[in-house]
Amino acid sequence: MLRTAEWINLTFFASMAFMASMGLMPGGKRLPGSRAWSVVGLGAAGAGATFIGVLSSHVLDAESSAFLRDWLPAPILLVAYWQAGRFYVSPNLRLQNWLESIDRAVVRRLRGPERPGRQRWIRRYFETSYLAAYPLVPLALLTLRILDPQSEADRFWVVVLGASYFCYFMLAVLPTLPPRLAAESPDGDERKMTGSGRMNLWVLDRMGIGANTFPSGHVAATTAASLVVADRLPLPGAVFLWVSASIAAGVVFCRYHYLADAVLGVTVAALAWWLIG
Repeated sequence: MLRTAEWINLTFFASMAFMASMGLMPGGKRLPGSRAWSVVGLGAAGAGATFIGVLSSHVLDAESSAFLRDWLPAPILLVAYWQAGRFYVSPNLRLQNWLESIDRAVVRRLRGPERPGRQRWIRRYFETSYLAAYPLVPLALLTLRILDPQSEADRFWVVVLGASYFCYFMLAVLPTLPPRLAAESPDGDERKMTGSGRMNLWVLDRMGIGANTFPSGHVAATTAASLVVADRLPLPGAVFLWVSASIAAGVVFCRYHYLADAVLGVTVAALAWWLIG
């Protein structure tokens, strides 16, 4: 029997593949043929991986099959991210300029006067926080499985996938460039001065999609995972929520996402957690 999270996976991959194959793009645009085929191919890969988990019960013992199905959504989430990224062709300049105008009006004021030494330490903290976005979701599940064995991995993934996939779907509808690529970033050299900043750029160059998720998929996924942990384990959950809040602030401070991306990412995660919980 399919778990709810597995149904969500299959529905998302099939829907995105259908959109690409039928040319259902905003503004009447059509995806180039190579991109449409890659969307379909990634959808098939994600669906295939999901079915491997489901069918594992026929070749593995119950405990091993359950373990596989508990953890398969982690790499599948990355496949969904890449699939959504293939929809990006050009940015919605009207939306992108609006997002940038909010950042100019709010974020740069919050940064305060330029103080190179202080800015460098703040940047180092936020760059490291952003780097923590990648392992946080699997670490949240691991924490639940160790400290609360009765918790359901399926519920965890329903909240995380629900929040994340909404953000990925919106990428196909409202495509934008991340602020670090949309305009000449005044802090590009500062980012390269920290080890975590260089690592973030290295990861994004090799695994990123070169487009911006609006709302932020990073913020939505990590916040959703942290809320599920906090719901079951208040003390560890408080640590996860602190890290998630640092990630949300870091993506804005370091220009990986716009302020509106982060705020809406937290909102989407909270709604997913509230609706499921």
